[in-house]
Amino acid sequence: MLDVHKLMASLSAYRPVFHSEADFQHALAWYIHELTPDCEVRLEYPVSADDQKTIHLDIWLPKERLAIELKYFNKRLRLNCGGEIFDLKEHAASNLARKHFILDVQRIERVMADEEIPVKSGIAIVLTNDPRLWDPQRAKRKTNDINFRVHEGRHIAGELIWLKGDLPYEGEAPVRLKGTYDMRWQDYSDFTEEQYGQFRYLAVSVGL
Repeated sequence: MLDVHKLMASLSAYRPVFHSEADFQHALAWYIHELTPDCEVRLEYPVSADDQKTIHLDIWLPKERLAIELKYFNKRLRLNCGGEIFDLKEHAASNLARKHFILDVQRIERVMADEEIPVKSGIAIVLTNDPRLWDPQRAKRKTNDINFRVHEGRHIAGELIWLKGDLPYEGEAPVRLKGTYDMRWQDYSDFTEEQYGQFRYLAVSVGL
């Protein structure tokens, strides 16, 4: 069984920072293959669940029947790592980052529920250098994404509604989760000399 925390700890020594989400996806898939050569790895694996349009799983391990969904969300950061320049752009919409991560969890639940799709379990991972995602002190203000907060120690379950003002926003369908998930952030890498140089990740297991 894949131990995501051992995997991320090993990966951080090899690749402490990434240029993009696609770079993160490729590096993680490559490292899974290097650590377990017998493990087959697929990228952008197409599936259709609940008669919905085709979606693409970021990483698919067919022998393990494990799906991995990834997010890489950045604050502005430019640094030199091992002679390689990383110039990360600002992703300002932290509210959408939270929502899209929860949608990844929901997507895994949906493909697991479809008997025609061979997904048995999954992991949703977000890697970020933005403290707004993990710090509970930065999550106290009531905003439209309050139900989608993923800060340290939060429990997420059931129906999540996107708010507009003090009322549910009618244009947004609720996100419904079958499982209950605890938000437990882990350190990934730290460039202490840089502002926003700390990277942390959140990994939510579905069906494991």
